[in-house]
Amino acid sequence: EGKHACVNMLLSGTASGVIGASWLARQAGEARILTLDIGGTSADFALIIDGEPQFGTGELIGEFPLYIPSVSVSSIGVGGGSIASVDVQGVLRIGPESAGSTPGPACYGRGGDRATVTDAMV
Repeated sequence: EGKHACVNMLLSGTASGVIGASWLARQAGEARILTLDIGGTSADFALIIDGEPQFGTGELIGEFPLYIPSVSVSSIGVGGGSIASVDVQGVLRIGPESAGSTPGPACYGRGGDRATVTDAMV
């Protein structure tokens, strides 16, 4: 199916996590939960209400709207590989720069020398 309807695969990994979380919520008797999926460059949030994931047709990929039914997910550009820095006013900033997979966060020991969210968690 992916070969002929690849648009149906957009955000499928994130959506799968939300669908799984909705099942867990129902098993636990929880009607409302907020899911969080943290990747290397982004964090994705979704709401489960009355044990069901929320769907919409107005999701965006960048600035481009999807006009197909999909799990409603909100994303921010902060993930495990996001670089942490202090700006000129002394305020901690995270992202949008990322260490990527190579060299990766400093804690990987592969040459990364800038602090990331992953480094802060280790």
